[in-house]
Amino acid sequence: MIPCKNTCLMYYEGCHKTCAVWQQQRDKRSQDYRRRLAYLKEQNNISSTVISQLKRLNCHRTYF
Repeated sequence: MIPCKNTCLMYYEGCHKTCAVWQQQRDKRSQDYRRRLAYLKEQNNISSTVISQLKRLNCHRTYF
C-alpha cells in the first residue's frame, strides 16, 4: 500500500519507483527499523546477561 496515493497530486501507477519523496520516506523508515532493531538487540543482550547472572546466584541456593 502506498500512503501518498491519496495525497500526492503527481501520483500515477508505478510512480513510487522513481519518486524522490517516496525514496526518502522509505529510507527513513528503513533507518528507523534498523535503529529499533539495534536497540532491541542491545536490550536483549543486557537482559540475557542479568538473567544468567541471577541463575548462577540462585543455583547454589536450595531454600526460598
